[in-house]
Amino acid sequence: MTIVASQDVWKATIADPDFQKYSPLVKRVMKPFIETLHQTIWNYLPEKVTLTTLMGAQEVFFENLFASDLMFNVSKNFPYWVFGFENAMELSLEIEDMLLKVIANCQRYLRNPERELKKINKKRNLKPNSAEEDLLKFVLNPDVFKLYKEGNLTVSQLLIMQPCVIIHHYW
Repeated sequence: MTIVASQDVWKATIADPDFQKYSPLVKRVMKPFIETLHQTIWNYLPEKVTLTTLMGAQEVFFENLFASDLMFNVSKNFPYWVFGFENAMELSLEIEDMLLKVIANCQRYLRNPERELKKINKKRNLKPNSAEEDLLKFVLNPDVFKLYKEGNLTVSQLLIMQPCVIIHHYW
């Protein structure tokens, strides 16, 4: 298993084009969660990357965000009015709702992967019977996808190659 260190996860995250789209405030609030991501999803680290292991790792990550002081940090650090909210509590509730939806989405997938894969394929305008490989081709960068296709990509490797696949819910 690839050994993962906090600074490696953070370094890979800030280099990820998907994370570069986030505002500096989002990056600052997310940094402690990303630096401890390898500890949060430790039991998934040796697993081969599949849509099921990604959904499981995401479920654990987003549950950790939900159970943490994220809402307090958001209400303390974010100018809620810029996002069109009346107050900080309204913004916090919106983020809480989003986290709960992501967690529920992951749980639905884990309960019935075949049905949920068909839904994801439809949402992504893929053929209804497309395999997870077709979907992951859209999410993983070419080098990472090559390792996945060869069956050699573990979650720990993904954390230091393309961590946004776990911290950003693409599905």
